[in-house]
Amino acid sequence: MVHAKGWGLGPAPVTGVGSRVCHECEDRMRSDLRLVAERWDAAQEGLLPGQGSGGRQGTAVSAPLPIRVHVVDAVIKASRQVWKIVPLLLDEYPDVRLPDDQSTPSIAEWLYRWQVLRVVQIQDASKVLKAYWYAAEAADQIARVTIADAPTVELPVPDQCKAPTRLADGSIAMCGGDLATMWDQTGKAKTVVCTTDRSHMIPWDSWAKSMAARRPRGARPRNHAGI
Repeated sequence: MVHAKGWGLGPAPVTGVGSRVCHECEDRMRSDLRLVAERWDAAQEGLLPGQGSGGRQGTAVSAPLPIRVHVVDAVIKASRQVWKIVPLLLDEYPDVRLPDDQSTPSIAEWLYRWQVLRVVQIQDASKVLKAYWYAAEAADQIARVTIADAPTVELPVPDQCKAPTRLADGSIAMCGGDLATMWDQTGKAKTVVCTTDRSHMIPWDSWAKSMAARRPRGARPRNHAGI
């Protein structure tokens, strides 16, 4: 569930000064926006089923490659969700100026680097909840067409997925699925993925940071596989 302050969703969580959500949910929002920013180019590259876009090569003419419609849909939906956060922020902080580069990945980066702390302090708690879900849904869309489809190597980690999930009755619950660390074939793009819903992903370093925050003082650190 979203650990929200003053929303009637269970005991009041530990929050930062003025924040409407707990530290873990704030980090999750930041990580979701970061995933959109960092995986945007990969999503763009996935618009075509192969490299190149067809056209004239030498004296031969090749047919243009078909656009992968499901990737187009995901990119459009992710962009809309990211941009829905902006008016919520500007309504509360009218003096905030947008960055010069107003592409979707730039806005997502601007939000996760500089604005999440403001977003979670918006006075209207329902707006914070909306922003949280917009970021989560944007990340889900990009994850489905990038990391989730990439060839990977996985190792299980002793933790459960904390991503929010909407139940059939409309209520919100924590996913609770088992997690695994995931690498691509180059050994890069280390990510933690939920084995129950593979659209639930978080950058490995963000997950490791949240684990460290929960570890008792003096606890022995985990190894690089997160075990």
